[in-house]
Amino acid sequence: MKKNIFTSIKWVAAIYAIGYIIFGYPNDTYLMRAINGIMLTIFSVNLLIYLFIFIEKKK
Repeated sequence: MKKNIFTSIKWVAAIYAIGYIIFGYPNDTYLMRAINGIMLTIFSVNLLIYLFIFIEKKK
């Protein structure tokens, strides 16, 4: 159950971050900038963890 929730959070963060990078939202409020920062952080950390695991398996 926890793994499914965590996976869904990762996917939502990835979709949100990619959407923000592609389209951008020029009229952001403070709350939206805070949510965007959290989502981009989750996405970036998960991407780094994935890359480190991938590199480790290659060795």
